[in-house]
Amino acid sequence: DAITLERCAYNDASFRVPDERAFQPSKAPIDEAELFGSTRKSSIDLAAVARKAGVDVSDDAGRFVCNYLYFCSLAHGVPCVFIHVPPLERLPLEAQVETLARVRGYLVEAVGNNAVDVLADVAAAANGAGVLDQLVALGIDPERAAFAVSAGCTSVEAAMELLFAEPEPPAPPSGAMKMVLVVREDLGMSR
Repeated sequence: DAITLERCAYNDASFRVPDERAFQPSKAPIDEAELFGSTRKSSIDLAAVARKAGVDVSDDAGRFVCNYLYFCSLAHGVPCVFIHVPPLERLPLEAQVETLARVRGYLVEAVGNNAVDVLADVAAAANGAGVLDQLVALGIDPERAAFAVSAGCTSVEAAMELLFAEPEPPAPPSGAMKMVLVVREDLGMSR
């Protein structure tokens, strides 16, 4: 049970159980414009980051909320990674925070000096209190919430302003790392 970097997401919404809003698609594409089962991959060399940081790498984020959010996030063309974090019983918070800080450094290194680091609070992310989680808990559509985070919003207030101040949020700048999704397995959002 280790922290795991997900390399790709699948255009496959086949939830084995309903999400918190009773949404339970089966064999449905997330994006109907793309072939069912096709993949979107992170542009970051996650195998190299994982080796340096001492974490695992996976090609399967599952087919539940994690995969769904990651697939939507990868649509924006901004370097992105989804990180699965094990429950505290398997990896204590202090170890998670230390590892995520190390991963963060290697991700910024992998993307280059122009990277925009929005991991302002790694401990909050490790506790499942990230901006994305908060937005979804407030009833914001997961794809719109993921967009706000990928656009650089580091607080719920900034995300709400972006999402509701303009009819269409502006696209995130190219060439900048804008998002790292961290999901705790024990919060029922994993795989």
